[in-house]
Amino acid sequence: ITTLKNDSYLVIGADVNKSNKDLAISEIKSEVSKLKFNIIDHNEFQIAKSHLLGSLQLELASPFSVIEKIKSIHLYNLNANFYSDIFEKIYRLQADDLTNIAKKHLDENFIEVSVG
Repeated sequence: ITTLKNDSYLVIGADVNKSNKDLAISEIKSEVSKLKFNIIDHNEFQIAKSHLLGSLQLELASPFSVIEKIKSIHLYNLNANFYSDIFEKIYRLQADDLTNIAKKHLDENFIEVSVG
């Protein structure tokens, strides 16, 4: 998910052989559909949450990355606790919450781009 000042967008990418492109796109759509219908594997969900939380922690691993977060807080007029709140929300996120988010934000009108 890429956040901008007034909007955001989601990119789902995969490196696959050209011959497997259609299969990959079909699998991505299938996974999005599973999110919307609450067909979520609990262990996979926990692993994904842990990975996301770990990557957020890595984003604060250097003084330069901390400065980038502070810059974002000021640029986007965010609450000073924004990043700790995000961490807490992800930690507490349940499968039902993810399903509701998917239903609200993921429609079937994806723009497909393939290169190669």
